[in-house]
Amino acid sequence: MLFAYLRDPDGHRVEVFNSHYQTIDTEIEPVRWDAGSLSTNARWGLPALEKWYFEASPFVGVKQIPAAEPPKPMTLERFLLEQSAH
Repeated sequence: MLFAYLRDPDGHRVEVFNSHYQTIDTEIEPVRWDAGSLSTNARWGLPALEKWYFEASPFVGVKQIPAAEPPKPMTLERFLLEQSAH
């Protein structure tokens, strides 16, 4: 499977990949990913960068509300730090 990440003109991160689905219907509810779930953060081999978990795209008219309890995902930075400690 190939993955490519880019920014659209508004600065939103977009994932393009050659896999099983393609959704272009704006009326379909977006898929929400749990940053702390191993099933969503370990598919690329190494964990994602910390900023991927904590940056959010602003949307007009939608207030960003911080999580009641901040997620503590395994990030690339934390993974490398733990690996260097061994």
